Amino acid sequence: MNIAQILVIEDNPGISDIIRYILTEMSSKEVCVYKISLAYDGKQGLERVEELHPDIILLDIHMPRMNGYEVLQSLRSRDITTPVIMMTAVVRPEEQAKAFRAGCDAYLTKPFTALQLSHLVREQLHRKALQPAATP
Repeated sequence: MNIAQILVIEDNPGISDIIRYILTEMSSKEVCVYKISLAYDGKQGLERVEELHPDIILLDIHMPRMNGYEVLQSLRSRDITTPVIMMTAVVRPEEQAKAFRAGCDAYLTKPFTALQLSHLVREQLHRKALQPAATP
């Protein structure tokens, strides 16, 4: 059985808990088990990325200490290509465009449904699995 490490970087503990619950329930019905880790601000999120080397990152945009754009910029500047799903309550098209220009792989607006979240996570993990392995 495959295990996928998912890092949720979200400053709202209630939303983090909902995401963890959805992904845990989803993983119980899949051939892949999800190991979910949480971080509650951008700086802690970057530390967790270094520690965990997650398969996918769910990243809130508006957070204390370091916002999602700063986190994503830091990841991409260090050639960390882990798929990132940006999450925000902001629905302006220019915000979504900014997120994609910054290097996110998908964009999820809050509130979202369990189906939307599970679809995006599965899609990003599938795309990652199709990528050729890096050679040293």
